[in-house]
Amino acid sequence: MSLCSFTSVSVQAQQRSLKEYVQAAITNNPVIKDNRNLSEIARLEAERLKGVYLKPQLFLSAAYSLAPLISSNGITTNPDAAGMAAIGYDPAITNGGLYSVLLNAALPVFNDIRYQAFAEQTLVQTQVSANTIEFIKHDLEKLVADQYILCVQDASQVRAAEDAMQMLGEQKNVVVQMVQNGLLKQSEALLMDIELKNQHAALVTLRATYKRNLLDLNVLCGIQDTSTVQLAEPEIILTRAVTLSKFVQKFVTDSMSIVAAQKAFDSRYEPQVNVFANTGLNATQLPDLQRRFGLSVGVNASLTLFDGGQQALTQQKTNFALNSVAQYRELLLNQNEVRKTKILQELAALQERIQTLTAQSTDYKQLLGMYKKELLSGQLSVVNYITTLRLAMTLTRDRVLAETNKLFLINAYNYWNW
Repeated sequence: MSLCSFTSVSVQAQQRSLKEYVQAAITNNPVIKDNRNLSEIARLEAERLKGVYLKPQLFLSAAYSLAPLISSNGITTNPDAAGMAAIGYDPAITNGGLYSVLLNAALPVFNDIRYQAFAEQTLVQTQVSANTIEFIKHDLEKLVADQYILCVQDASQVRAAEDAMQMLGEQKNVVVQMVQNGLLKQSEALLMDIELKNQHAALVTLRATYKRNLLDLNVLCGIQDTSTVQLAEPEIILTRAVTLSKFVQKFVTDSMSIVAAQKAFDSRYEPQVNVFANTGLNATQLPDLQRRFGLSVGVNASLTLFDGGQQALTQQKTNFALNSVAQYRELLLNQNEVRKTKILQELAALQERIQTLTAQSTDYKQLLGMYKKELLSGQLSVVNYITTLRLAMTLTRDRVLAETNKLFLINAYNYWNW
């Protein structure tokens, strides 16, 4: 019997494959969408930093303030007219007021190192987001496959129960006929009827389990569907052993992020130089306002000479952080090798068990065929037939579970062998 068997009510239902479920889970996953947005945000932030550190800034400024002086001559902004006894702000500070409308320009120079440091720190985030997406996809592939295998297992158990009921139904008709002919007792027909009811109750439970696990699969994949669908045979095979695990990429980006943060911190020790210029109106007295249009240019610069040894201390912290990342990386690689070896050993043992169960299933099939003939001829009791059928069903269930566990193990190996 194929591992992927289905209930009779779902034969005409839509068929879906494992690949379709995995794709739906990836498409509908909000964390993947969020990380794609974060990647775009980081890219745009890098562009914004280019404007901050490399491109000229042009802006318009305007100011007006009035600081009148009150004296016996009245209210004025002219210190000479107000005299020494005037009341108001010191003219040396305010000059009576401010009238300013300026077009300002500023250009950072020698800022490439600072820009590259902060841009690298930002762009590392795009790689972190990209790696996060790949890890989520990889996790979803395993989670969805595990749930899909569970559903296939349920469907196989349902089919096995249906086959048993069909066999019991056929034999019940024979037993009833033999009872009517006086070849068997009425109690044996009743026993067959009781067994049919037991199998039907078990079948109802198995169908409910299949439906529940199928709905869980839809929830996991973000599929809004409550119908019973047919599942295609899962194509899950062992992948070749990888030489460089993709799990390592997480530690690579972690290291890049730490190094980028250090570079951003170090950039503050680079000289900061800005060239600026402005032009427009800048006056303190209203009467000669028309003569106060002009321009100015200049340079400002700064350089950190000493800050208490912060740079050296930060570098030490960075070194410790990088060391921790390297240790976690080494631990993961060692654990993965042990995990994969363990899974392969379990697979080898399980394969032997499946071969044994398959051979036993063939024997039971032949035995049930013989018992069917003996039952027809009255040489076998119904009790013996039902007992043998139960043993055959138990064996079928064990074989289905073994085949399912084999798929679970292969899926686990493929997850770690990545």
